[in-house]
Amino acid sequence: MHIFGKILGAFFGLLLGGPFGLLFGLFIGHQFDKARRLSQAGFSTGGFGKGPSQAQRQEEFFKAAFAVMGHVAKAKGQVTKEEIQLASTMMDRMNLHGEQRRAAQDAFREGKESDFPLEDVLVRVKISSAGRFDLLQFS
Repeated sequence: MHIFGKILGAFFGLLLGGPFGLLFGLFIGHQFDKARRLSQAGFSTGGFGKGPSQAQRQEEFFKAAFAVMGHVAKAKGQVTKEEIQLASTMMDRMNLHGEQRRAAQDAFREGKESDFPLEDVLVRVKISSAGRFDLLQFS
């Protein structure tokens, strides 16, 4: 949890502006912490505290979905034909063709690697979704 910016913002806000300064400093500190968290996760913030763009969110979710699918498929040792068919069916349902389909297949293969950073990928998806749980539902 990033609170350094909030603490500093609240402290200096209180010193310079009393109770209203404290609230304003807390808000500025929160924006600083948010921008820092996004930057550390590898996202371009595009501005002070501004989150990833819609395109970045979609790309992050897209890659993560197929990479995690590959990771789960490989978890028990060997990927079956049924699991590959399921991934292919998902690509069909998402209407993926050409370069997009190759990117999905690459992500699936990446997820099967023994050193796949599952936790890091899930954290990036959580950060990029910015608390929008509707983006995390996949039907």
